Amino acid sequence: MENPKITWLASFPRSGNTWLRFLLCHILTGKAEPSSHVEQAIPDIHLVRDVALSKSRPNLVKSHFRLSASMPLLGCTERAVVLVRHPLDVVMSTARLFCRRSGGELSHYETKFLRSFVESGTPYSGPEWQGFGSWAEHPTTWLDQSQFPTRVIRYEDLRNDTAKVVESVCQFMRVAVSPDRIDHAIVDCSAEKMSKIEDRETELGARGIFTRGRAEDTQLKFVGGGADWRDHVTDEQRATIRDKYGAQMARFGYEV
Repeated sequence: MENPKITWLASFPRSGNTWLRFLLCHILTGKAEPSSHVEQAIPDIHLVRDVALSKSRPNLVKSHFRLSASMPLLGCTERAVVLVRHPLDVVMSTARLFCRRSGGELSHYETKFLRSFVESGTPYSGPEWQGFGSWAEHPTTWLDQSQFPTRVIRYEDLRNDTAKVVESVCQFMRVAVSPDRIDHAIVDCSAEKMSKIEDRETELGARGIFTRGRAEDTQLKFVGGGADWRDHVTDEQRATIRDKYGAQMARFGYEV
């Protein structure tokens, strides 16, 4: 029998990977709670390098790494789903995350991370994000190669027509799934339900995606809606973003 292979769920940070993991975990296993179950079913390569691969079901693994020869488990790759999101929504989402973690005024983080993105192509360049590349570079490394097939999906499309996008991902993975099963997963993985899971696990200090075993160590306050960046970007910043990243944004149907 052929050795088991990996389907990567690849994305730049703050692009909706967690939500996609919950949806696909529910479809593959029939549930997406507790979050530790999702973490076991679809592991995070940044936390678990020795991934146990199954021969009886698809092996999905999350990654924020840019694709490179040094990426862990690259030789086990079968295909990759590449999730993208409007870069300025990524910036605003990053600002909210750091504000929740560190406190202070949200506007401070919005200004800081927007300036960083305009200058370097990434809202944050700390050690936790090493190896991810810039927003523009990340999807290019995955999509502009011929080693294995890829399917790109936009976070915005996942929000606006979740059933259609999930169905297309399942078809790409060669997973047969009924419309009822997809609908059930969407209901159980709604923003409201995921927020309740996070609140409950954070309060209990339960180890999982939302915490690392400490009640004060919140990893993600799930927010299903998009961020409104339009009131934060100056005309000068818009012009710089168009000059630097306009071609890549247009590739995915984004404007600024």
